[in-house]
Amino acid sequence: MSKLDQLSEEKEVTREVIGKPPPMIILYGSGLILWIVLVLLVFSWIIYVPERITGAITLGADRQVAQITAPDSGMLYTLVGDGQVVQKDSPLCLIAGLPTKRIIKSPARGRVSFLYQTSSVLQGSLIAAVVPADTPAMMGRMLIPVEKALRVRNGLPVNVTMRGTRNKETLSFSGTTTGMSLVPDKKHYLVTVIFPGGIHLPAGALPSTALLEGEAQLVTGNRRLIQRIFGYFN
Repeated sequence: MSKLDQLSEEKEVTREVIGKPPPMIILYGSGLILWIVLVLLVFSWIIYVPERITGAITLGADRQVAQITAPDSGMLYTLVGDGQVVQKDSPLCLIAGLPTKRIIKSPARGRVSFLYQTSSVLQGSLIAAVVPADTPAMMGRMLIPVEKALRVRNGLPVNVTMRGTRNKETLSFSGTTTGMSLVPDKKHYLVTVIFPGGIHLPAGALPSTALLEGEAQLVTGNRRLIQRIFGYFN
């Protein structure tokens, strides 16, 4: 047999081996794939994931908040401490401009919170808010898409993330749903959220006495992972 014929025969044998792998390799490979699929199915049936609805939320006290704006531009000097209870007409701060100095007084009795970002303020900018001392717990109003309204009920947990603080820090806290509007406003329902434990903000952040904006996640329940996966294809 010539070398050329021998090479041709070896190529033919190699081609047959590649084209027809041993039955045991096929059996073991198929079994391994089936085992992996079964394990994934079992875990996707055991594992539960929370169902969430995400929407914008506005927070504030359920009472009228007296907001104070700067009558002039200039340097601002506080005369009372942030969070201090003041009486009506009590001096709160002093604004020193080039020609004049003006003392800002409290329009009502309550707890004062200063909202200015820097000590240099512009005319018309919001510098403080005064909230009545007997103000109840903070409340939130969350927007829920109409198509998801049937999943909402009272007593559901809500996780809120607040943005826009002075020190750029992201703040998070928890609340509970207490009600929903009877009719939608355009494409959304309005869900009321309360915070029984209050909202505790660190020093230097935007005080809880002002209207705050953030994002809320309403947890409507738990769902099996496999239901969640196949739900995307429905």
